[in-house]
Amino acid sequence: MESTKIKLFKAVKILITVAIILVLFSTINYTYLHIFMYPVPVIFQNEIIMFIFSLIVLFFTNRYKFKYLKVLSIINAILGIINILGFNFTINIFNK
Repeated sequence: MESTKIKLFKAVKILITVAIILVLFSTINYTYLHIFMYPVPVIFQNEIIMFIFSLIVLFFTNRYKFKYLKVLSIINAILGIINILGFNFTINIFNK
């Protein structure tokens, strides 16, 4: 019984790590798109989905007490906020 719990814990840890890496790469990709390719006030639908998913992952890292994954998910959430709010408001301010 104990070995099953340890295997399940390792599986959850691997899944959360993969989820954080995928969401972090997609958030960095959207940041690149906002800066260099689409300097217009556009919110991609996937950005909101990725931000919500990063908050869910942050909840699970707090629940299972993964310290290094918590730092990555906090960075991801900050990048998501910058993508959703920062670029759109600053571009609207400078275009007026």
